[in-house]
Amino acid sequence: MSYYERSVDALDSFGHQLLSPPPSVDSAVEEGVDDDEYDLISLRSSQCSQYFDYDYDGRLLQNVNNTYLLPADSQEMDRLSAQHQMLFVRNSSLFVGPLDEALEEARVKNYGVPTVLDVGCGGGDWVIDLARQFPYAICLGTDIVPVQRSETYVPENCSFELVDVDLPLPWPENSFDIIHMRDINQGITNYDSLVARLCQILRPGGLILLAEPEITIWSAASDHEVPYVLELYWRTVRNALRRRGVDPDLPLHLYPALLRTGALQALHHDELGIPCSTYFTNATLQQTGELNSRCLDEFITSSKTLLLSTGMSRDEVALLQFQVRDELSKEDARFFQRWFHCWGRKPSW
Repeated sequence: MSYYERSVDALDSFGHQLLSPPPSVDSAVEEGVDDDEYDLISLRSSQCSQYFDYDYDGRLLQNVNNTYLLPADSQEMDRLSAQHQMLFVRNSSLFVGPLDEALEEARVKNYGVPTVLDVGCGGGDWVIDLARQFPYAICLGTDIVPVQRSETYVPENCSFELVDVDLPLPWPENSFDIIHMRDINQGITNYDSLVARLCQILRPGGLILLAEPEITIWSAASDHEVPYVLELYWRTVRNALRRRGVDPDLPLHLYPALLRTGALQALHHDELGIPCSTYFTNATLQQTGELNSRCLDEFITSSKTLLLSTGMSRDEVALLQFQVRDELSKEDARFFQRWFHCWGRKPSW
C-alpha cells in the first residue's frame, strides 16, 4: 500500500500498517516530475498536487489551511530538520518530559503496544526518530499536507496521515498514550480548543507534551539591547500572525492552556534558552547556536509571504530581510531565543 493510500486510511487499522518504500527517482521522472522536486513525497504524485500552490518566488505553499503562510517545500523541511537537530542537541533527548516513563507504563497496560501521535509532524523527523528509539511503540505523524521526505527511511512502526486539526479529529476517545505537538502555533487560531480535543483522544494515564518557540529574540548581553531592526522584524511577524487570528504570545501560556482543559494532572513546564549564534564557549551551546543560526536564516526567507500579508511591498520586505540578516551576522551579535515546554498526564481510571 502506498504512502498516499495510507494517508487516507482509518486509524482503527494504523497499528497494523507498514509503510511502503517511497517511489523511486526513476518513477518520478517517468511521471514528469522535475529533477529538483525529487525530495518530497508530496511532489511525486498528481494525487497530491491539489494541496499546493506556488508563490511568486517559486516556493511551494500549502492551500489547505488559510492561516499558515510558511512554505511547505524542501527548503522549509531543511529548516525544520535543523530545528529538530538543534532541539535534540540542546535537550540531549528527543523530548522534554517523562515520555519514556509514560511509554513504559502504557506498554505494560496495552499488551506491549503503546500508541504515539505527533500533531503537525512536518517532514516527520521527530516521529521517525521516536519510532526508531522505541520500536515497540506504534507512532503516527499527521500534517495537513504530505511533506515527508522520500529519501528518509521510515521504520515499520511509523506511519503518516493527512489531518487538519482545525476540523473535528478523526479518532475516537482514548486512542493514544502519548500526544506530542511542537511549533504549530503559527497555523492554529484556537489553541485551547485543540488542546482540549486532544485530551479527549488521550488514554487514561496518557501524556501530552507541548513545545513552542517564542516569536522574538532577546539580547544575551546585559549592556546591549536588541537592535531596532530586529525588534521591527519580529513585531511585524507577530502582527502578521495576529491579523490571521493567531496568538503570537501563546508560547508563554502553554501551562494555562493545559490547566484550562481540566483533564490533566501533574502539570509541568520548562523554559530553555537557545543561542542564535556560536558566542558561547560551551561545545553543546556552540553547536546549538550554529543550528539555530541556520534555522533563523531560513525562517527569515520563509517568512516573506507572511510579511507581505501585512501590506508591505516586496522591496520593503527584501530590505527588512537584508537588514535583519546583517544584524544577526555581526561578530558581536549576542542573542538568544526562548523555547517553552509543557506537559501533563491524564488521570488513570
